[in-house]
Amino acid sequence: MMFYAIFAASLLAPRNRRGFIVAIALALIVLLGAFVLPDTKWTYLYTSSVLFEFVYGMAIAEAYRRGFIQKISPLLAWLIFGLGVVAITFTAPNAPLRGVLVGIPATAIFIGLLALNKKIESRPIKGLKLLGDASYSIYLTHLIVLSAAFQMWRIVGLPTQVNSFWVFTAYATALCVSIGVLVYKFVEIPLTEYFQKKIA
Repeated sequence: MMFYAIFAASLLAPRNRRGFIVAIALALIVLLGAFVLPDTKWTYLYTSSVLFEFVYGMAIAEAYRRGFIQKISPLLAWLIFGLGVVAITFTAPNAPLRGVLVGIPATAIFIGLLALNKKIESRPIKGLKLLGDASYSIYLTHLIVLSAAFQMWRIVGLPTQVNSFWVFTAYATALCVSIGVLVYKFVEIPLTEYFQKKIA
């Protein structure tokens, strides 16, 4: 929510300065949370280094808009993707500065896949296309689903140690994707079609 508020305010600035303004504002907020503000759940929520991931997203969008990512060779794209996967695999789930230690490898994975987009488009995979189409519904519902997933995991009495992290991750990811796809098909699509007819 913090990102959206700052990004909305940045729309008042010239287009070529918006990314810089948002990046500086988010960096200051993260630094305030880390070194100045008291350590509370609200501080963690609104000043987490995860905010940096929005900056990475804007940088990728700008690089793609200017054609930089499209110029990456397939070999280099696979290398970037592979390095991202390796880095994120060996990063502890509770690592500090998550927006950096997890965010940067995740960004590398995305850049690699985006650079391979032309090759993927020639042979589209229906399942991946559905995930892309449903991504906004997954994003909107994942926090609620994650909370419910953890409660169900705890109630059943399954282990919560670090060594069970990947099992829980697989279970929670499958649940988040399934619920998100259902919301996309039965809520997002009907609502979109309804409002498109109203606007037309």
